[in-house]
Amino acid sequence: MPRGAWLFRDTRMPVSIVFENLEAGATIDEIMEWFDVSREQVVACWNSRREVWMRHRPRTNPPDHGTPSPLIAFLEGHAVTKAKEAGWHRLVNGELLEAAEAAGFELLVTSDKQMKYQQNLQGRKIAIIVLGNA
Repeated sequence: MPRGAWLFRDTRMPVSIVFENLEAGATIDEIMEWFDVSREQVVACWNSRREVWMRHRPRTNPPDHGTPSPLIAFLEGHAVTKAKEAGWHRLVNGELLEAAEAAGFELLVTSDKQMKYQQNLQGRKIAIIVLGNA
């Protein structure tokens, strides 16, 4: 059995079998009958796989969508533009940085902690502040 395979507690059956059969068109009732597992086991299997997927799914939101809007009130004296207001809310990867730099922005505030790993930031004119969880 592959390392890290998920197993039903009672049957020691790899969870991947459930998903292979579902993808092949089997119903939950058929899986229950074929493998002598309960509906609760199949649902638990589905929910646990879904939870892992939700934690590791590809990010589809642009990097600044997690930046809290109430932060704007603390930036008094500075011109603040949200990406959505500028029409940049659908920009991904380095497109947002390029658009902000081209428009003359000096600072990008984001909650995207992966930006420094995903983008080549060398030579950028724009400063970047990455917000953390306090």
